Amino acid sequence: MKTNEVVRDMLTYKQPPPIDRPMLAANLDSWGISRDVGNFLLRNPNALLFSAIFNYQIKYEKALKAPFELASRLGHLDVRRLAKMRQKDLAQHIRGDETVHSLHRFPAVVAGRLIAASKLLLRKYGGNAANIWPNGESAAEVVRRFDEFEGIGQKISRLMGRVLVEYLGVTLVNWQELDIAVDRHVARVFLRTGLVTRSQGTYPVSELVEEVTAKARALYPQFPGALDEPAVAVGMEWCTAEKAYCTWPEDPCPLRRSCPKNTSLAVQ
Repeated sequence: MKTNEVVRDMLTYKQPPPIDRPMLAANLDSWGISRDVGNFLLRNPNALLFSAIFNYQIKYEKALKAPFELASRLGHLDVRRLAKMRQKDLAQHIRGDETVHSLHRFPAVVAGRLIAASKLLLRKYGGNAANIWPNGESAAEVVRRFDEFEGIGQKISRLMGRVLVEYLGVTLVNWQELDIAVDRHVARVFLRTGLVTRSQGTYPVSELVEEVTAKARALYPQFPGALDEPAVAVGMEWCTAEKAYCTWPEDPCPLRRSCPKNTSLAVQ
């Protein structure tokens, strides 16, 4: 079947990580951030959680840097103090001024979500995000806990589950059962490769999440989440919103042989 060939080419391009053991990263240099920012995220679970909340309609690299920069502006990242802040005051720190750039497109929205997250951390997790993901917890339960935080949706909660195991060395039970993290790149690639079928046109990501998730489970049940990394990479590099660069002579798409190239389909 053609769909199986697409999955084969995806996993050949980006091989899934070993699923029998967690991996502790020495650094996060591959994430496109500085060593200082990476070390801050590795050593500060609350900062890692806050980066997930910042990861909303901005580039992920900017979201990763935001907690580090916010801590610099505030002089702390203490959830007890954050929980007591007024939303407009925290929004001003996020917004910056003529001397420092804004950390987000929507400072007030993110400020409200960070304050709510700080209160939830204090109420349920002792003020420490690491208590969301203790060793030996089930991956499904950890994802459910992430979903409790305002601003963390399907994509980010599933992605965070993988990050914990693949980079932070956290042992989560049945983590290989984590669903694919669906964003516009994943949805676009699933549409254009025929993994998900639609007539020509443009579709919102929200309309496709359930179908993409179900298809990933059916096509690669041993680890559905392994399909998001190759799909994101293909969507960003070759199968873009503007154009499909299927057969660049110097750098052809890794799915070019199996993909039916349904370029009349788009995602918004």
